[in-house]
Amino acid sequence: SNSCFRHIPTSSRHCSRIPHASVMNSLRVVLLLLTAVSSAVVNPVEKVISLLEDLKTGVETEGKSEAEVYDKFACFCMDTSTSKSDSIIAGRDNVNALSAEIAEKTAVKEDKQTELKERRANQEAMTKELKETEVRF
Repeated sequence: SNSCFRHIPTSSRHCSRIPHASVMNSLRVVLLLLTAVSSAVVNPVEKVISLLEDLKTGVETEGKSEAEVYDKFACFCMDTSTSKSDSIIAGRDNVNALSAEIAEKTAVKEDKQTELKERRANQEAMTKELKETEVRF
């Protein structure tokens, strides 16, 4: 017969008729499954490319994380060094002010010691003059 059916013996006792379109559809399904299976199998070059892409992604992620940590540390260092510099300048200003105060008080002390010596000398002279005057009277 010249119909679209093929005779495929399935056993020795009976025969089954399978439509040709159905066989083609089945073959298409099998080919699709084989294609899916073969695409699921990764060849070595694709595996290397995949590994390199994963490595690149990991390195970029780590780089971003390290850049954030570095930025925080750099800000900390800058803030700390500014604070320390300000403290050093304030300390030097304080040392200079205290040194000037010490120098001024040392000069006042020397003036007072000189004045005290003059007063003692004057007192001694007056005490001597008083004794001389008492002796005359």
